[in-house]
Order: sequence, then structure tokens, then C-alpha cells
Amino acid sequence: LVTVSEGRAAEAAGRSRRNTIPARERKGTESSAERSRWGVGTSRGCFVRPGPDGSGGSMAQPGCVRSRGRVSADRLRSWWEVPAIAHFCSLFRAAFALPDFEIEEFEDALLVDNWDFLEDLVSKLLRGCYQRKDINIENFHMYLEDIIRHRWELEEGKENPLQGIHFRALSSRVIVEILHKLCDYRLDATDVFDLLKGLEADSLRVEPLGEDIIGARYWYFYGTRLYKELPQPTPPKETPKHKGSKNDNK
Repeated sequence: LVTVSEGRAAEAAGRSRRNTIPARERKGTESSAERSRWGVGTSRGCFVRPGPDGSGGSMAQPGCVRSRGRVSADRLRSWWEVPAIAHFCSLFRAAFALPDFEIEEFEDALLVDNWDFLEDLVSKLLRGCYQRKDINIENFHMYLEDIIRHRWELEEGKENPLQGIHFRALSSRVIVEILHKLCDYRLDATDVFDLLKGLEADSLRVEPLGEDIIGARYWYFYGTRLYKELPQPTPPKETPKHKGSKNDNK
């Protein structure tokens, strides 16, 4: 369990990193016209990718928001990325102009599909990634598609979860994975060195609360969340093969 992947916040505080995000210089906003291309706000609540001619189109899997499914609170709280995201936003709230929230608010937003909360968080992270102040909940989706295609799919070689699918139709698990990746991508932006140069590298690291006899480590967040990181299983030792003597077969 790590909050900012392998101390990347400390690394970012020490030097500026090249921003590898291919920025698309798009002006204007997504607004109602852009959102309507996904069917946002339709009576059925479905997200439809339009056809090449701009009309019709096929249903974007998994289809309707209602079929997205809900995750249980216990399952949600077993995902280490949830406290990692909340801690990142708390740690860098002032420096990166991120929203102020408690981890319980973040969990509730994921449990009840609070899209205003989730899309505002995505928008704020994308603003830093692209160094654009005009990204908001009305136009964030085209930037999200862009960064996932270039960073997630092309650079990291993973399947694009937004291929023909709107953000709101993704599973809760994928939404959490995307948010966690956006936190990582935010640390690649060109302004990180200037924004974090006054912070000590040690203050950006999170250390485990302790470790037990079997090597499990414990991480404590917000005074309300205690997480247990189990050690990696030790591969079984190979039993050496018995070499028989020449007389064994006699």
C-alpha cells in the first residue's frame, strides 16, 4: 500500500519532470451539445455513442447507468487506492487547487454515484495535467478520453476503459483506478517543481504505523481508517531431487 506511488511526490519535490501528456489545444466547452452526444440527461439515463454521421449510434457498453451496479461499502473500503486518492488530495489541496473533502465524503460519492463530486474532482486533476484553467465538469470528458488514450493505453499498454463508454457508465472499481492514475499523472505536470519547492521531501512520504510478527504493515489515515498490507507470499521452496546411486536399480 502506497499513497503516492513509490514516493513520487518526494521525487517531484526534488526535480521537475517532463510533462509527457500530449495536450490537445481545444477551445470552447463541451456544454450541453457535447454532453448530449452521450445522451446525458436522457429519460432512460443511457450513454449513447453517436454514429459517424452524428445521428443514431450504438449503445455504449455497459449501456445504461442503472445497469452499472453498485459496490458495497465493505468492498469499497478494501481498495487501497481510495485512501491513497483522499490522502493525495488532502496533501496537495492548496498546491494543486484540489477540492477539500473528507474520506467519508469521497466514499459516499462512489457509493451513491454523486457525479457532481466525482466529475469536479476529475476536472480539477485534469486542469493540472493539462495546465488549463478552463477544464470543468461541462467539458472534462474529452480531456479525460485524451489522457487515458495516450498515457493509459499507448504508454502503459493497458486496455482503454473509455473506448466507446462514458465516465458515468464505468464500474466503481475502474473509476477509482482512473482517479488514482490521474493523481500520478498530475505529478508529471511542468508546474510541480515550482509548486512543491517549499515542501520538505520527507513531509511528502507516508510511513506505516507499524509491522506485526508476520510482516504485515499497518497504515493509518485521517484518524478513522486503518489498513493492513499483507506481505507478499513466499514462493514454495523446491525440494531437491534425490539422486539415486548406481546400485538403486540393481
